[in-house]
Amino acid sequence: MLLRLSLILSCLIFTMLPAESKRVALVIGNSKYVFADELNTPKKDIPLIAEALGMAGFDDIRLVENLDLQSMQEELRLFSNKADTAEVALIYFSGHGIEISGTNY
Repeated sequence: MLLRLSLILSCLIFTMLPAESKRVALVIGNSKYVFADELNTPKKDIPLIAEALGMAGFDDIRLVENLDLQSMQEELRLFSNKADTAEVALIYFSGHGIEISGTNY
């Protein structure tokens, strides 16, 4: 329910932007981990998020799954280059979070 409400609100916000604005998104779903149980939610979430972003007028949506650290860094570098020329840039991540020295990321 909360996810659907968030998607609807996001779509409404983004549809208020000018139609000609460039909108880019990176949608990441990490389900498989070496030292943690596999998650079911990311593989279900990311296609829905990508679809909602498309409906909201995003013209460049990259959907990726199960990235290791090196792949994640590369995707973020590539996305950063796209975001430099975009009106709106959005990153959505579904997966386990990370905590380092008591700080959650």
